[in-house]
Amino acid sequence: MVLKQDISLWAGVIAVPLIWAGQFQLEYMLVPWLCMTHRFWVAHLIFALAFLLALACTFLCWRQWRAFTTADPAAPPDAIPRPHFSGLLGLMSAAFFTLLIIANHIAIFFYSPCWD
Repeated sequence: MVLKQDISLWAGVIAVPLIWAGQFQLEYMLVPWLCMTHRFWVAHLIFALAFLLALACTFLCWRQWRAFTTADPAAPPDAIPRPHFSGLLGLMSAAFFTLLIIANHIAIFFYSPCWD
């Protein structure tokens, strides 16, 4: 049984890098088709979908991290609970790959993919 907590723990570590890789591959795979049809809005749509999905996963990681900021009184003071650490790791990873999604799209946004 997969818990909701487990999904949010892995959202930033696995889902956002996969979203980035899919967006990266799709945008560059579609360049010949974009040049033939001049339908550049498709690349912007792919970016928007990838960005929104990455933001949703980042929010899940942030919510998970914030849920475990209160320490367990029975735990040693130097112990960091696994969900808190995983939430922070997922949040940092998701934020990094969300920035990569934006950086990948900057080239298509400012320059024509058909530019030689």
